[in-house]
Amino acid sequence: MTIDPATLADGSFGEPYSATISASGLGSVPPYSFAVTAGMLPPGLLLAGDGSLSGTPTSAGGPFDFTVTATDSSGAGVGGPFSGTRDYSMSIAMADQAPLTATATPSTIPFDGMSTLSTVGGSGTGAVTYVVVAGGSFCSLVGNTLTGTGVGTCTVT
Repeated sequence: MTIDPATLADGSFGEPYSATISASGLGSVPPYSFAVTAGMLPPGLLLAGDGSLSGTPTSAGGPFDFTVTATDSSGAGVGGPFSGTRDYSMSIAMADQAPLTATATPSTIPFDGMSTLSTVGGSGTGAVTYVVVAGGSFCSLVGNTLTGTGVGTCTVT
């Protein structure tokens, strides 16, 4: 019995995934049932009994190695049911992140003045952390509040 495709495409974290696994073979009797019989699918993906592999990956990583077994519908009278296996390996990549824009309100601050930092956009779920990368002698940063401590330019990322 032959199981196709020979390889499966890799997926992306948080992006819907869909593929179809099929079986055929001289003397085998459809319909076929499919199951993962060794290893592990990427988290968030499921293999249905009809060979549909679908879902949304819930973590990035890999490779995820697993074996799919297809079993035909032939009866014991003809020596069945017959089955075949195919080994697969998939990886799940991190999805591209949407742009994240940081703004300071107000955008310029006098000595001892304050500015509040905020962000819009992005597609992550974690907290945003600000860091002074240049001009640390001219400003101080606590959380999302920037305070002017001197005269000069302060750069925050």
